[in-house]
Amino acid sequence: MNNYLCIDTNIYIQCCLLEIKGDTPDTLNKLYDLLEEDKLRLLLPEVIQLEFYQILEDKADELKRSVDRHKEEIGKDNSLDDKISDDLIEKLDDCINDRGKNKEEVKKTIEKIFSHKNTVKLQISNDTLIKAYKYSLSKKKPFKKSQKEEGKIEQSLQGDCLIISTLEEFLNKEKDFEFYFCSRNKSDFADNKAVADKDMKIHKDIKKNFAHIEYYLNLFQLLNDKLGTDYSADAIAKLKKLGEEENLSISSSGEDPILDKIIDSEVGDIAGIGSEGLSKGIKKSKLEPKK
Repeated sequence: MNNYLCIDTNIYIQCCLLEIKGDTPDTLNKLYDLLEEDKLRLLLPEVIQLEFYQILEDKADELKRSVDRHKEEIGKDNSLDDKISDDLIEKLDDCINDRGKNKEEVKKTIEKIFSHKNTVKLQISNDTLIKAYKYSLSKKKPFKKSQKEEGKIEQSLQGDCLIISTLEEFLNKEKDFEFYFCSRNKSDFADNKAVADKDMKIHKDIKKNFAHIEYYLNLFQLLNDKLGTDYSADAIAKLKKLGEEENLSISSSGEDPILDKIIDSEVGDIAGIGSEGLSKGIKKSKLEPKK
């Protein structure tokens, strides 16, 4: 029996952010090990691969721009001691350089995962395009309604619909398998009648098109439950924290409310002032000047 797994773009980005930050190493290596040990086959819809690289670069660029803005504010703040100002800027520069190196290592790991012999790349086809558009026309999940000017509803071809139609086309030809789908985007993929994350089920509009599908919000919890990995409770909690404030959804434009908040918080953490200190101004810094 094959264990098939599909990981949504937002989960890959979450794992990469944990790796890049450096406080939860090896979050992706265990996934690679499972592929090496033939314990699972990773399904990779083309739309996820296309989204991933663009969004990762966008987030890295956005973090650097945010840091540059705060460096400028530090330089303008005449109330700060020169040594404190210099130390803050130096600390920001060092950490951004470290994040850049970590990002390149993460990309190498992702590329190993995406190109592995047990990763099945699912290309967009004419049939999947048509089926995805039908999701939009019928307003079935994972189609998302977006309000436009004058109260009109936009109907367009959406990435989430392409993901599901591509998976459906592949799995409907398979027999004797387990299929696990992981996405933080519960508003579009989950049955929202459930309250707790652990009780979330795939939405009925999607479930009816698959012989078998199980839905998880947390990749580490999924791998522990179904494939015997040993991600720590701390790692699971950190991954959950990235998406628990509100639903984490990657839009076609790359905008993401949770990841935007993480970037501002990260800048505060790098400077040693925390997100609260960042919101109240650089003057709240606890960083001591160099001796």
